[in-house]
Amino acid sequence: MSPARAGAAPQSPPPKPKPSRPQRVSLDLELGPYDPDAAALAFWQFAVKTLDLLPMPGQVRVAQRLLPTETKEERKVLTDFIDACGPHAQVPDARAFACLLSLSMAGQMKEKTLFGKPNEERTESFRRAFAFLAGDSEAAARAASWFAFDGPMTEHELWQGLDVLLSFLAFCSRNELSPLDAKAQATFLRAPL
Repeated sequence: MSPARAGAAPQSPPPKPKPSRPQRVSLDLELGPYDPDAAALAFWQFAVKTLDLLPMPGQVRVAQRLLPTETKEERKVLTDFIDACGPHAQVPDARAFACLLSLSMAGQMKEKTLFGKPNEERTESFRRAFAFLAGDSEAAARAASWFAFDGPMTEHELWQGLDVLLSFLAFCSRNELSPLDAKAQATFLRAPL
């Protein structure tokens, strides 16, 4: 009789670990004091007024989402807003907000058309987002706060676009390219997204 059988019951193998869902990386930043200059104030006033981001004084914020991207009409409103941001193009907050809006819209569109071709509208939204890409993380955090403020559905839509942005950043890292380089952006966008 073997020693293992003599006094102890055979042990079962340890249970297999359950596959865990990938967790989102937290992008929480500790923001320092923000004293916007006149150009940043002008942009945020334009954004708040154009997109009705805040209620008028004495009113309560509506329960509906303010940055929806599900329908073509909703995306058109946001695209028109982004196109109207031209005078604010040098303001870091404007660039960040336009980039995140474009990513959010792109993330909602199907990768392929009904006939299996790459969705050009989606690619164009990513192209627009990459054109606004900048290295100002504090401006990006301020812009992202509007997506969080609008609720979990809007945040989820933003994450769908950010997933592609993270793939783009990995592509740039692997190939030792700058994410701000137009040639790197064009090369990445040629592949099916």
